Amino acid sequence: LKRYVMDKLGSDFRLPASSVTQSKTIGIVGSGPAGLTAAQGLAEAGFEVHVYELTKHLGGMMTWGIPEFRLPKGIIEEDISRMLDQNPGIKVHLETPLGEDGVTLDELKSRHDAVLLSIGAWQGKNMKVPGDDDARVIDGVAFLRQVNDGERPPMPEVVTVVGGGDVAMDACRAALRLPGCKEVKVIYRRGPDQLPARKEELEGAIKESIEVT
Repeated sequence: LKRYVMDKLGSDFRLPASSVTQSKTIGIVGSGPAGLTAAQGLAEAGFEVHVYELTKHLGGMMTWGIPEFRLPKGIIEEDISRMLDQNPGIKVHLETPLGEDGVTLDELKSRHDAVLLSIGAWQGKNMKVPGDDDARVIDGVAFLRQVNDGERPPMPEVVTVVGGGDVAMDACRAALRLPGCKEVKVIYRRGPDQLPARKEELEGAIKESIEVT
C-alpha cells in the first residue's frame, strides 16, 4: 500500500521536517525495519537518535536479503532518504558493529539516555550434519547478502537448496539467475504442501521450473 502511494506521489515528495525538542538522546543498534521504524518514531517525538549499522548501507535484510527481481534496486534507498530528510535528528553511523571492533554496549550507555538493540537475524545457521563444512555449502542468508552486494559468483549447473521458507525461495530463484546454473532443486523435510514459504513465493519458484520436493 505504501509503495503504491509513493509511486503516485513521486520520488521527490517530502514531508515537513521534524525538529529536535528533547534533551535526551537514543542509540539504536541495527537499521533494519525495526530499527528504522523506531528511529523515525523517536525523531518525530523530538529526540535525537543515533543509528549504528554494521554494514555500509541502511535497511537491514530489506537491503541485503530481498533479491532485486522482487524489490527493484533503489526503492529502499529512496524511502530511507525521504525518512532522513524528514527527520534531521537521526544521525547515522555506518560500518559500526556492536562489539570490540566497533562500539560496545557500555559505550552506548554512556553516550545515550536509552539504547535499543534491533540487531535482527544477520547470520544463518548450518545444518550440523556431516559435510556441511564443505566449501560448496553456504547458508541462504549469506548467499543472498553476497548477491545483493553485487557479486555474481559462478554456480554449478545443478544447485540444491535445503529448506522451504521465504529465504529458501529467494535463494533458489536468485541462484537460477546466476551464471552457470541450469537447474535448481528445493528439498524440504516435509511435503511440498507443508512448506512454510508464502504461497506467492512458492508459486513464483514453480513458475520458473524450480523442482520442489
